[in-house]
Amino acid sequence: MSEMTTHWGRWWRRVFPGRNPMVRPWDRIEAALLVCTALGAVLAFPIAASLGSDAYARQVAIANEQRATRHPATAVLLADAPVVSTRLDGTPAHGDALVPARWPVGGEQREGMIVVERGAVAGAQVPIWLNDRGDPVEAPLNTTDASAFGVGLAVAVWLGTVTTLVALYWLGVAILDKIRDGAWEREWRRVGSEWTSH
Repeated sequence: MSEMTTHWGRWWRRVFPGRNPMVRPWDRIEAALLVCTALGAVLAFPIAASLGSDAYARQVAIANEQRATRHPATAVLLADAPVVSTRLDGTPAHGDALVPARWPVGGEQREGMIVVERGAVAGAQVPIWLNDRGDPVEAPLNTTDASAFGVGLAVAVWLGTVTTLVALYWLGVAILDKIRDGAWEREWRRVGSEWTSH
């Protein structure tokens, strides 16, 4: 018999102890806890998938609304952005900075601060997004963002649920182990007193 078969057989007897007279009540409770944990993990999957799907649908609706109210434009930088800083190990630390810029809105020019990458120079043309008032805003969400959010939420909910279930299972096992240890100790004391009395 292979080691894997032996392992699975041991696991099966642990989960379904049957009518074995050697099985104690707390062994059956532990088996029930294990079954409940496994069932909970399985049942949590469609719930997490449903929550992720709802989140995806909401993000798609937000993306559609943003695409309808946000418009691309081109801004011209009026000043240099701060230079790219260097980390202690000598590698460049890229990042963003606020820089004054000018962009067209309805036939006139408007000025304000926009976010650009460090190192950009004055006069550079930078693509931006504007709302209906002509103010700079973030780029609208796209379907990739919505998908990533929905999948991420589903995975986080499922993993969180499974982690909680496993933690509760091991807490239950720890409590049962204390009960088992107490029962063994009482039994050894009883057996010890019978041996010493003869």
